Amino acid sequence: MIIIEALKAFMKKPFTTKYPLSKKKPAKLFRGKHIFHKDKCIGCGLCEENCHSNCIKVDKEKKRIKIRLDTCTFCGLCRDVCPVDAIEFSDEFELSTKNKDDLKVE
Repeated sequence: MIIIEALKAFMKKPFTTKYPLSKKKPAKLFRGKHIFHKDKCIGCGLCEENCHSNCIKVDKEKKRIKIRLDTCTFCGLCRDVCPVDAIEFSDEFELSTKNKDDLKVE
């Protein structure tokens, strides 16, 4: 019985993809790297108040934010509470780096 199942599995195509060679586009609601629209931001600070991982710092006078992706959990609360949609997520998920400064969104 086990041999029959093993032969069936051997004849099927693999379910996984060969990742670096063939990349698939993430799902529609995927939460990748943040995109911050400076021109839309009103400096309200709701994103900073609702961030449970404390990775967002807001400069309310300059209407600028800094997001540290190395501590972000990509929960999406910052995007959800933003009244002017100044924060959104991209499809970019390959964020590995040796330099922590590459993981900051301003």
